[in-house]
Amino acid sequence: MRGPAPTEGGRDRPFTSITLGRPRADRPLPGPGRIRVTADTVGMRGPRWVDHIDDHALRSLDVPGYRAGAQARSLAVTRRLLDATWTEMVTHPTEPVRLQDVLERSRVSSSSFYERFESLRVLVEVSGLLLLDLERRGRRPADDDPDPGGPHLIESRSRAVASVAHELVGSIVPPCGVPREVLALGVWSDTYVEQRGAERTRWLRDLAGRLAMAEGVTGDEDSTAAYGRALTLVHLLDALLEQTWMVAALVLPARTLDGVTEAIDLLIRLLFAPTDQEWELATSIPDMEHVPVERAALTGHSDRHAATVAELREATRLALVADGLDLQAGEIAASVHRSHAAFFDTFGSVGGALADLAAAQQVSRIPTRLFRPRADVGPQDLIEHLVWRINAWQDAQGLTGRRLHQIAGRYPEVAGLVVDQTRSSAELLLSWYGPMFRLPQPLTRLVLMALLTLPQHQVLWGAPAPVVTGAPALAALLAPVMVTDA
Repeated sequence: MRGPAPTEGGRDRPFTSITLGRPRADRPLPGPGRIRVTADTVGMRGPRWVDHIDDHALRSLDVPGYRAGAQARSLAVTRRLLDATWTEMVTHPTEPVRLQDVLERSRVSSSSFYERFESLRVLVEVSGLLLLDLERRGRRPADDDPDPGGPHLIESRSRAVASVAHELVGSIVPPCGVPREVLALGVWSDTYVEQRGAERTRWLRDLAGRLAMAEGVTGDEDSTAAYGRALTLVHLLDALLEQTWMVAALVLPARTLDGVTEAIDLLIRLLFAPTDQEWELATSIPDMEHVPVERAALTGHSDRHAATVAELREATRLALVADGLDLQAGEIAASVHRSHAAFFDTFGSVGGALADLAAAQQVSRIPTRLFRPRADVGPQDLIEHLVWRINAWQDAQGLTGRRLHQIAGRYPEVAGLVVDQTRSSAELLLSWYGPMFRLPQPLTRLVLMALLTLPQHQVLWGAPAPVVTGAPALAALLAPVMVTDA
């Protein structure tokens, strides 16, 4: 599989993860389409999840480039390859999985590999689809519950908030979550995007139902309104966490992500029937460390060099739109009659060329002219005003912007630029609109980052109905943390 070279530090680079709690098991989840999550289901995401796959699932999976064996011995080899690939992705989450490592760990020859998989990319896609199928079959409706509406479904507010926050994080980051490589390649597979989207939507509805039904959460609003706000919240936070894991984890150290769970937990409490003690606690929450993301500067300053950069940049854009996962420096350079050496002298790498394109496109930096404060937009209208403009700006990025967001999880150079531009945009909005929030700066920044990353996530994975994450829904969700007077 082609991809970026290992980053500085190689395999000695610290394991990038987020502090998380283990999702609880054997709990009936209330809400539309209730699903029971069993202990076995939770364990399916562990290192030995491949042991739970039956032969029929291996044979029936329809993926271009995947050829399932008919005999038990052949299927055993396929299982070893799947297990080795998963172990490599979990062990080295910020590096692309390498075929040589998979073959060495599985003790399978390259010829046996290519008899079953056209490429390593196909193997990663098959891993993700098999896990989705396994989770779907492992969850069964709770219709046989002897008392589905009984008091055992009602959790305390504190316990429900803590479990929702930890399960959102734990569902994404290993050991219970999905490896980064599966997500980074999965966004290029329509089959994976569709199946994961359906499964994820059902699970988020269950989380929202649990939160909305928790004792003391609704406050003065009815349960239907509370469920709608909870559903918007879990979709918003899920998008933020997935983008953080798939993109930001490539370039940010683990210590900058460790406070995410605590901040999410407190934000949920402040949005649903907060207490005075929690508002006081919010004033002391620490800010996440700002780690600058380095970016190599382009060499050369002459007009001739500027013309070369412009030609190669456009050639890179066309190649990205045509086939983003198989970019070759030589082919890009040859398309504009430039040499292979000229490409590397200009950008240094394919990732450098993509980062230069992302910078030129301003793929994650908001245009200030569209977001400047307006006298006719007060605190109660601010969220709806911002969301409409963020969505319009993201739509204007077009196919090139979508491809750059798709590829960001594969190249640290692009990931660093996306993270830096998104964070700069959040800081700009914070400087303008921070006083309109009742939240302290760290939590306001978290909210603004979530609003900016939501359309990026939806470009890749699809958007739910507007009633869930549209501008009015987000405005209703965040109304409790906005100031009440202009």
